Amino acid sequence: HTEAKTPLPRNLSAQVRVVTLLPSGLYRLALDNGQVWDTTQAASALTFKANDAVTIPRGLLGSHQISLAGHNASVSVVRKQ
Repeated sequence: HTEAKTPLPRNLSAQVRVVTLLPSGLYRLALDNGQVWDTTQAASALTFKANDAVTIPRGLLGSHQISLAGHNASVSVVRKQ
């Protein structure tokens, strides 16, 4: 098998810097590592705030879920930046 030259981490952990509320109860999250992620589904169980610690594990077929540190609930996200 061949190894990727720069494998992505299995789990990305970061801190939320800026939260923007999007239409339909979605969020845009700007992280301390410079990445920007948009949630793709509304989740009443998750409310994101600045300075929240989040984890984004890599899913199947390039999909991603985001969860707050210490919470079991997660929601689908797509990377914007």
